Amino acid sequence: MQMLKEFRTVAFHDNYRYVTTQLQAEHDPKLGISGLPDEARRAVYDIGYFYQGFGMLRLMRVLDDQVLPTMQARIVRTWEAIEPYVERERELQGLSGLHFLRILEEFAKEAKELPPAVSRGESTTGLTWGPREGSTSS
Repeated sequence: MQMLKEFRTVAFHDNYRYVTTQLQAEHDPKLGISGLPDEARRAVYDIGYFYQGFGMLRLMRVLDDQVLPTMQARIVRTWEAIEPYVERERELQGLSGLHFLRILEEFAKEAKELPPAVSRGESTTGLTWGPREGSTSS
């Protein structure tokens, strides 16, 4: 529930918008993450690890596969925005690809490869997000 609380904050959405729309325009990826100014670095870590947390919960089967389509665009955009910084940070820290935001990387690859029907919210499991059976629409 703490993750949902964080997701509802203005600061979270401000950080997401910054990471996905301004980070690459303002800072050279050659800096890695550790070379970014404090606020930019904080935004990258907050958003990157937030979505990695969802990936970890999914790997542990705490969350089912329905979570991926609901967050697909945000997961993909986040990874695309921070990928060059993460790759450079791995180089700077001497880390292999098996570490440092690897779960987010794999989660984003999977999200990007979702079939069009799933990414539009059409369930492959029979679950739907539409009106419940027997409900009337206004």
